[in-house]
Parts: sequence; C-alpha cells; structure tokens
Amino acid sequence: MPIGDQNLYSMMKSIVSFLCILLISLGAVKSQSDSLQIGLVANYPLGSDARDVGGKNHNGSFVAVASMANRFGEARKATHFEAKKGGYGSLTIPLDLNPSEYTELTITFWVKPDQLSSVSDILTMGDKKLYRSLSTTREDDNLVWRLGCGKKGEILGSRVTAGWTFIAMVYDQTNEAARLVVNNSVFAGRASVKSSRQKAVFGGFQGAVDDIRIYKRILSLVELEALSGALIDQDADEYAIILRGDFKKEKALAERVELDSLRTRIVVTEELSIYDPETKKSKIDFLTNGDTIRIVEMRDDWAIVEFKDARRGSVSFGNLYDYTRAENESGIARRISNTLSDLFNFTKLRSWIFVGFLLVLLFLAFKFYYKIDDFFMRMKKDNTAQASGGKADATVIEHKPSVLARLFPLNRFRKWPLYMGAIIATLVLGSVLLDQHEAEWFLNKGISIFPKNYDATVHWILWGGMVFILLMLITLLLESFTIAGPVWGAVRVVYLLLVNLIMMIVTFYLFILVLIILAVMFGLFLLSAAGTGNKYRCTRCGRVFYGSSCPNCG
Repeated sequence: MPIGDQNLYSMMKSIVSFLCILLISLGAVKSQSDSLQIGLVANYPLGSDARDVGGKNHNGSFVAVASMANRFGEARKATHFEAKKGGYGSLTIPLDLNPSEYTELTITFWVKPDQLSSVSDILTMGDKKLYRSLSTTREDDNLVWRLGCGKKGEILGSRVTAGWTFIAMVYDQTNEAARLVVNNSVFAGRASVKSSRQKAVFGGFQGAVDDIRIYKRILSLVELEALSGALIDQDADEYAIILRGDFKKEKALAERVELDSLRTRIVVTEELSIYDPETKKSKIDFLTNGDTIRIVEMRDDWAIVEFKDARRGSVSFGNLYDYTRAENESGIARRISNTLSDLFNFTKLRSWIFVGFLLVLLFLAFKFYYKIDDFFMRMKKDNTAQASGGKADATVIEHKPSVLARLFPLNRFRKWPLYMGAIIATLVLGSVLLDQHEAEWFLNKGISIFPKNYDATVHWILWGGMVFILLMLITLLLESFTIAGPVWGAVRVVYLLLVNLIMMIVTFYLFILVLIILAVMFGLFLLSAAGTGNKYRCTRCGRVFYGSSCPNCG
C-alpha cells in the first residue's frame, strides 16, 4: 500500500475510534441520566418558586425566602432563607417522607449556610431526635453536620464549611441503616426512626438550598457522584448496607411459597378449625388427624380450602403451615416441630404445667448432682478394673495422673455444668430487650466464629456470650471424658445437655413470670394511686382529705 494511502487509513482509523469512544460515553451519560429518574418522587430545582419538576406535581410552599445565584453562578436559580421575626424562612414539602410511607429513602440537595457558628435545623419532620432530619451540632468545639437516626442516636458528619455543600441523606428502615454523604465523604451508622405526622420542612437557618431531589430507593455511589459532579472517595466502602431483612416476613413468604407449591395437605393435629370463606369469623367445621384438604385459592393471609365432600372454607396460612403437611412429608417431623413450638407458647396452661414438671426434674438434678457424678466416676474405675483382669491379687501399678486428671473435676464450683442453659436464656432474652431487630439478625444469619459485619453493641454481646458458651462446652467434654472415660463420659455429656435444655426452658418461663408479676404489681399500684387520688370531705369535721378515712376524726 502506498505511503499516502497508509496515512489516510491511519487517520480514518483514529477518527472512527474517537467516534466510537464518544458514542459510548454519550450512551453511558444517557444511561446514568435515565437511572436517576427511577424512583424519583420529587425534584425541586428552586429559585423563585417551589415547583416539582419530577412529574408528580408535589409543589412546595415558601415562607420568607428570596432567590439567588446557584452553585454554578446562575442568577435566581437557588433559594435563600431570610431572617424573619422569630426565626428564618422555610420551604414546606407536601410529602409524607416517614418510614411508614418510604422504608427506603434518599434525599439529595445542595446547601450553603451563611453562619458557621450557630447550631441550626436544615430539614425536619418534627422532633429531630425521633424522626428523619438533618441539622448542625457541636462536636469538640466544631460545628458539624448531624443526621437524625431516631432511637439509634445520630450520625455526625464533617465540619460545616462556607460555600456550597453536597448532602445526601440515606435511610433504610428495614435494615435499620442510615448513611450521610457530605461532598466526597461517607458517614455510616444505624437508624430506627419513628413516623411523625408532620410534613418535611427545609429551613430553620439562614442560608441557601438548591436542587432538592427525593427518591424512594437507595441511590448507588455512582448515582450520587453523578449528582454531585465529584468522586466520593472518603470511606466509600462504608456506604454499602448489609441486608439484615425482616426474618418474620421472610419466613412467612417461604411458608406461603411452600403451601402454594404443595396444595394437597394432610392434617396433623387433633382439631383444625375451618371458617366461613367469606367472613372468616364463624367456624363451620373442623378436621382432625389424617384428614385431607386441598388449597383452592390463596388470598392475603388466608387460603380457601376444599375438604369433606367438596365443601369449601378458609384457614389462615399460619395454621395451614403449622398443622398440616404435604403428602410426601413425614408427619412425625411436623408433630415434633409443633410440640416444640407449643412448649414456648406462654398463653397455654398446659405449657406452664409441663414447665412445672420440668422444674421438679431440674430440682432433682441439682439435689443429686454429686451422687450422679460419683456414679459416672465409679463406672470408669470399674471399667479400668475389668480391663486389668479383675484379679484381687493383681499387682497395682501406680501411674502419675495426667494434667487433665489433676484438673478435673473442678472442685471450686462443682455444679458449673448445670448453668449453661440459664446463661444462654439470659443472653438471648437480654439481647432481645436491648435490640430485638439486631438480635434477630444475629441469631438467624450473624452467628460466626470470626466476627463479620458486627456494628451494634448487641452483636458483640451475643458473640462474646457464644464464645463463652463454646468454651464451657469444650470444658464439659474434657471433664466428662476425663472423670468417666469415653463411654460413660459421652453418657454424662448427653445427660448434662438435656439438663441444660430444661434449665433454658425454665429460665425463659421464670423470666415471663417475673414480667407478669411486675405488670400486676404496677397495675395494682396504679389502681391504688387512682383510689388515693380522689378528694373527700369529712361529713363530721368538714376536713378535705385523700384516702379512705379522715385523718382528723377517723
């Protein structure tokens, strides 16, 4: 090929490559722009009005504001909150941005405070300590950004600085997580906020805001970078939210899927009530062990079933899953599961009677602990004697005891193996009271020898308790096999594990009993206070008094 043709070919190749890159770039920009329209609830460019250009017409209303230049220097394209009597100007948005309406929420905007010394509110929906909010606060003599996280506290961001600042408020109520993005920095934390009755209000400070966007989803960091126009690279790895989920909903969904796939069911209880398919209130029949039903239709929380002679009725999903089984499923496994579930049903009298029986067994285990342990140790000695031939004149060979033989059994606190169940029950109950959502996540998906994704106090409490229980189990195994040998040591381990299961169940019930007693005492106190809170006038001396009798004349 001639040199001129080669140069022309190279030039054309470069032009084509440039055009391809340009088209790809334009496509990526368009794709990013399209993604920023997904889940957009409202968009307020601001300036001289509070129109929503997001397509939903959620137009806001101003009080004491003026238009000013935005972050690009374009005149009358941003809104400035003016000082007025008793406070500052505001922008009210006619949207319910509470968790009851939006479990996932992202709010982005630009803000430019005039004052860098005073604490102020930026976005509120009522009490900023309880609800979703953004404000400024003081931390170590610095004015910093503050994201309200409800009962989980707050997330503190970077220092408040002069000039325009990009803010992203991110909430995930289901996973109890929140993120605050300030310019190029990410701040992460937990959040569990309440729902207020108030609408969202920007204001409470002297300064400006620009380009407010509200999304009913969690934006990615890439999308936030597209909105801010800059790379978010400080603690960016903290932005990802761990999916903890609502395990009760997940369980209910899994049960529904199973019922939908296996619609012919066999009853595994003494009485399964069938209700009117329309009202779902009046009982029309009941089925018993071995009866067959077929699910015809699945509704919100109930299923329409067909039973005897093609009759129809309704049964709740919970009862269908708990008290029926699929044709090819073992009935024994489902009955064992139901028995264990009933065992922790504190509303049934028979459960309390059974726990009373378990309490007697536990008392006997404590009372005869030393005798039962001595029995296990004797069995080891008998097995050793039989192994040596059992001869009375056999030469006795003295062996130096091993380290484990000198250590076990532990004499200082001999009954320690009986308390593992109580420790487990106390640990679970305490963690649920401290933080039910996080405790539920840990017990379902968070248990691990090596800590992973633990960012709440209750995670570390449960993990530390788990490690402690594991060490106790290892110690129990070593002690049992040391004092009772391999065979009877295994029997001792099984026996003590059963005793600890009983201890755990009894501890749960004792805890519930204490709560019931405290509730009754509190109720009696309120009744007593209500009774003594009434004023009376004595008919004999005319004195006004509280209580049942006059202190003056009786």
